[in-house]
Amino acid sequence: VNIQTGTISGDEVSQTVSAICYSGCVATFDNEVTRYVAVGYNNKIYYSADGKTWNLATLSEGFTGKLYDVAFGNGVFIAPVYNTTKILTSNDGITWTYGANDLPINCGPWPCVIYAFNKWFIAARNYTGLLESTDNGQSWNHTHEDTINSANWMRFLRTDNHLLLLSYYDTASYYTNDGETWHFSQYPQRHSIRGCCYHNGLAILAPYNSATLLYSWNEGKNWYPASMPASY
Repeated sequence: VNIQTGTISGDEVSQTVSAICYSGCVATFDNEVTRYVAVGYNNKIYYSADGKTWNLATLSEGFTGKLYDVAFGNGVFIAPVYNTTKILTSNDGITWTYGANDLPINCGPWPCVIYAFNKWFIAARNYTGLLESTDNGQSWNHTHEDTINSANWMRFLRTDNHLLLLSYYDTASYYTNDGETWHFSQYPQRHSIRGCCYHNGLAILAPYNSATLLYSWNEGKNWYPASMPASY
């Protein structure tokens, strides 16, 4: 994602960011406001109340890490720090600090994060299993090592009834309807997936440099190819 038309503290934004999340209402010291948060590889976090005007967030002193994904849940923002055992957390999207405890394993490059089923999940690239937290990121456990194989994970995706874990350059995906039992689902062929979305019962994956999309009408249980115009 390239933010090109908004502003940061009065200056035009021209930074590349890797993920944006929306929190709904965030409690501040004097009222409740909506908050958008964007993270990227340039060791910066941006926040906005309207998606048009953006400001730089305040990070832990000396922070120089890369960020790939960010999520909001249960009153907290969490962003895993690229290829480390660290996470950044924030209650308001403005001031960020390191988590109380390190992750039990290195989260690898391009770690993805989400809050679902009353817990936090981090998928660490090139590791089996998931990292889970039930105390809002204060502590983490390495779980599902016998169920979820290692892959190049891209994103988590919420549907109406499932949480999906999607790879970007493998054929593997997983889905769960409770966060406890995960089921394997395979893409029909390998793609370099770069984007995903879900609406009204249909999940769509968009590959990079390909005229074939992947779609699922049953919330990630099965995936099918859909051809696009050659100019796509």
